[in-house]
This record gives sequence, structure tokens and C-alpha cells, in this order.
Amino acid sequence: MTTSSDATFDAQTVVRTLSKQLAEDGGRVVLLAGDGEPSLVVLHPKIGLVAIDIDESQAKVGDPAPFLRLNEKVHSLRQTLRLDAATPIGRVVLNPQHQLREPQVGLGGRTSISPRQLVDPTWLTTLRAQPLGESLAASIAELLEPTFTFETTFRRGARDEGAGERERLRVTLDTVQASIAQREDIDVARVQGPPGSGKTLVLAARGRWLSAHHPDWRIKFLCFNNALVSYLKSLVAGYPNVEVTTMWPFAAEYGVRFSFTDEAANRRNMAQARLSDRQPIADAVLLDEVQDFNASWLAIIYQALTPNRGGMVMAGDNAQSLYGDHDLPEIINGRGVEELHLHRPYRTTRNILGAVSGISEEFTVASMDQAPDGEPVDLIWADSPAEQAAVVAWEVSMMLASGDREPGDIAVIIPRYKGLVGHIRSAFDAVEIPYAAVVSKDDKKAFDRTTNTVKIITPHSAKGHEFPVVFFFGLDTLPPLDPEDDDSLRIARASFVGATRAKDQLLITYTRDNSYLKILSTDKAHVRRWLWPDHYEGVPDRG
Repeated sequence: MTTSSDATFDAQTVVRTLSKQLAEDGGRVVLLAGDGEPSLVVLHPKIGLVAIDIDESQAKVGDPAPFLRLNEKVHSLRQTLRLDAATPIGRVVLNPQHQLREPQVGLGGRTSISPRQLVDPTWLTTLRAQPLGESLAASIAELLEPTFTFETTFRRGARDEGAGERERLRVTLDTVQASIAQREDIDVARVQGPPGSGKTLVLAARGRWLSAHHPDWRIKFLCFNNALVSYLKSLVAGYPNVEVTTMWPFAAEYGVRFSFTDEAANRRNMAQARLSDRQPIADAVLLDEVQDFNASWLAIIYQALTPNRGGMVMAGDNAQSLYGDHDLPEIINGRGVEELHLHRPYRTTRNILGAVSGISEEFTVASMDQAPDGEPVDLIWADSPAEQAAVVAWEVSMMLASGDREPGDIAVIIPRYKGLVGHIRSAFDAVEIPYAAVVSKDDKKAFDRTTNTVKIITPHSAKGHEFPVVFFFGLDTLPPLDPEDDDSLRIARASFVGATRAKDQLLITYTRDNSYLKILSTDKAHVRRWLWPDHYEGVPDRG
């Protein structure tokens, strides 16, 4: 810990140190930039809200003046956070010019510390415990960190046939996610985590944070899939220097003739750009679904990046790799890649993760027990693809009729759409269900996730998106799973991606067994089985 008089640097150092100390307990640290506010605040489930001010006045320890100044700043903080006088706020003064053997606790629990205390988190035990209610703490976190707060939909509880209640929530990044988003010292880093652990939101939050702190920087947010562009743009709307793009226009802006498949040509063209003294086009790069980017692509991106600024932060999950397997630490000109990890799956329910983990050890989520509760996966047999489509149409009709689902909440994932998509179209047309098919190249270019229609979509086009309800149609058309065959594993990963687009409910239809269905059929812990139309009330037997 420095004893420099540069208070901003000290505050950022304190934030990084405390964030690591508090992460395990679910605490968070927020650096404040407003005039007349404390240097930073701690929000902790057991300790409550604590204001910390870094005092550069060189006052003696015990001098009341720093606490008088802090009291004024706490009054301003109450107004910012819309808190009344009854809400407890702890007060700590950090004296960077001193080295205290232990925290000094004064009147009313006012605490003085020095940089020495930050080495060991035990100093936190000297603070008076003043926990806040869960609702109040969430409101404070949202006001403190709007950059890290996103709109999303989440359904608590589940009822059969999609009749679960849904509520609109504002989701704020947890401590680990927020600490990654506001790192200043990153060169190249990869953020890894299971499906639904918030990798994309961390990238978007980092883009927002960098934009707010460096409005003159050029921040590029890259994704593999064109269909994701509009969604990512919505996450960084209002931050004009964050540009969402894909690899082709990025390379063109840098002056590199780009190929999706010819790695050697990309490297030659990249070398030519270097010799031509091309200037960097980005001060920071955020890269989603990195597991699908080729080695030369990442090399081009890094070469086009201004050194010693926002760095290159990539998010991905090897279990979701659909286009290739790359050894990332070796591909960016021999540079090491810092590995950052998210563990908790927030999106997909425990039953869905449990069911898909039985397909391959590669898909096992170690922290599955931290996933939200939900309904079992529904495995539904019908005697033909046309009847499978009839099941899907009936289920969707019931969900929409109940009022608990909108068409835009639902997706039908088709791993092999040729020969199958026509069945779904016909079944939906027959009962007038609004839908949008996203299966061809033209479909993908025009894809708009926000339209209130059921999406008929492939796993590849579904990457990066999420839906409260997913129907998996055509799983029984896939070839046998061979864990030793790379192509077979790639097909399995596509199925994994498709299944984990579901937040709340996953329904799988099939006609014949294959290796996937045999595994799912024996899973009594996470899967329940049905026969169409035998188990469906009010549906006539079509036999």
C-alpha cells in the first residue's frame, strides 16, 4: 500500500484490496467519485453500510477533524442513496500517513485505520455489526453501481405447463463480477464460467465503466454471431464510445483483409498492416464467446489495440465451443493470458444443468447446487416428427392462454433444421402462434430478439441469448455420441448450448432413442417423462 498523496490512486488500491477480502462473504466495495462524498463505501450483509474516507490532511490519529469532515460527507451520501437518518452508516477514516498497530475505535464506533490494517481483513471484525435488510441493501447497491445493474427477466418458482409467476427484476453484478468489470490493470484476460454465470454482463459492465471513466477512449465490443449485435448494443446503450461489432468490420477498419477460414492469409495480412504502420483502432477490447474465435483473429485484435490502456478482456466457456478448440495462452504473440473465473450459475435452473451434465463430464457444472430451483426437464415422446411439432404447438398454446408466458419468452431449438422446421411452421400456423424462424443466413441478419414472437432457432444462432422456456425439437436426429470423436463432441456441445438457453423450463420431444435420449430417460432426479397424447388431458388419441 502506497503512502503517496495521490488520493485517487490510494482509493483504487483500497477498493481492489477490500474487494478480494470481502468477496467470499458477499460484500462489495464501491469507489465514489462525487464531490463531498466519502472516498468509498462498503456494503456487507453482516456489517451493513460503511463509509470510508481517505484522509490526506496528516492529522494526528484521534483528531476529531477528519471525522467531522466524514460526517458531512455521510450526510451527502444519505441524500444520494435516499436514506433517512435512522439507517445506520459506519464511519472509518483511513490514514495513509500513519502505520497503526491495530484499529483505533472511538466514540460511536468511529474507527481509524492505516494501510497496515488492509493487509489482514481481521480489522473488519472491529466494526460494529449493523446489517441492513435485503431489500434495502439491494436498493443501495443499485444506486451505488448503476453501471453494473441490468434489466432482465426471472421467474421465481415454477408451475406445470409454464404457468409460473414471473417478475421483473433489476440485476446487479455480484462482488466478483463487479471487481473484474472495474479492473484498471488488465493486459489480456479471459473470463470463464458456466452457462448463465454472467460473462456477457461482466463485459458489458466493463464497457460501461471504462466509458464513464475514459470518455475519450475507443472501446470495441466484439462478438462472433451477427444475431447477438442488437442485444449487446442494448446492454451498452447510452455509452457512445462503446461500439458493438463483429470480426469482419473490425479487421476492415484496421486495414487487414480478413478471411474466416484462411489462418495463414490472415497472418500475412496482419504482418503487412504492421509494416504499413497501421495505428491502433481501440483502447480497450471486450470479446464475447472467445472459444469460437480463431487464433489469427485474436492476434489481429491484439495488434489493433493501444497498449497500456483498457486491455483485452475475453469471455467464454470451452464447453460451448462450436467452431474450434484453441489454446488461448499461446495465440496472442506468446503473451500470458490472465485467467479470471465466475462460478455461480444464475440463469439456468439446477434441474436443467443436472440433466445436461449427464450427457458428458465436459458439461458438468461444479457449482450446480448454487443454481436456482425450478421444474424438472420434461421429456415427451410422440410417434413422429409431425406429432412432436403438435406437442410443441399444444404446449405453447396452453402457456400463452394461461397468460403466464408471452410468445417472446419461448424458443424452439432445432439442431438440424432441414426436414424439421417445416413441421414446426405447419403446427404453429394451424393454431395461429406468432413465430420467427432464425435458421438461414438471411434470417440471422434480420434477427431481432425483442419481437414478441416464438423463435424457431438453431443452437448456433441461439448462442448468447436466453429464454424462459426452450423446446428442444429433433434431439433424436443426432448421430450417436462418441466422447473420443471431435466432431461428435462438437455436435454435443451444440446441444448443450441449445439446452442451456433455457432459464426456467426445458421441454424435449423425441420419437426414437439415441445415446442422448437413453441418458436422459434414465435420469429420475432431474427429468420427468410423458407420452403424447396419452398423458395429455383433453387431447384426442390420434392413433
